[in-house]
Amino acid sequence: MKLLIVGAVLMTAAIALPVWHILPLLRAVNESVFVAPGSATIEVDEPGRFHLWHNYKMLHEGVNYDRPKHLPDGWSIEITDEAGQPLPFDTGSSSSVQVGNRHKHSLGHVDLASAGTVTVSVSGVAEPDDSAVLSFSRFEMLKMMIHIGIAIVVALVLGAIALGVIICGIVKLVHAGKAMPPPMPISD
Repeated sequence: MKLLIVGAVLMTAAIALPVWHILPLLRAVNESVFVAPGSATIEVDEPGRFHLWHNYKMLHEGVNYDRPKHLPDGWSIEITDEAGQPLPFDTGSSSSVQVGNRHKHSLGHVDLASAGTVTVSVSGVAEPDDSAVLSFSRFEMLKMMIHIGIAIVVALVLGAIALGVIICGIVKLVHAGKAMPPPMPISD
């Protein structure tokens, strides 16, 4: 019976540990969100690659946004450093992410060589329904995929061990239930 309990605990751990490992990563995405046309001043605490995202489907401050994936024509994006100098904004790469009911599409990225303050300005002719929710954040897909891979391996290993322990427990229980007959006397 003890083996069955140990197996059940291991099986629970096989499910709970990977979830416990991945959820903080999803919540830890530190992004600055603002409505465009408009601008945002953002404090960046460490260098790296940061993406400007168009959150084309999401609920923001009580408003449900369901827009086309791309910004309307005629909008311009400028990202500047603390001194007001424009930073190179690369629109050559494109990524899309969906988490729950939130859909976002990368408009481009900027590589920041140092920590500091950046200003993201988005301008354009906007009809009342053309406003867009944008966000600026680090996008670490490789790091996320490594953590997800580790979580899957942990789940599979713990699940296999749990299954083995449960099977051993069942076999032991079945054998314990059968009374062994006394040995037969050996006759000459």
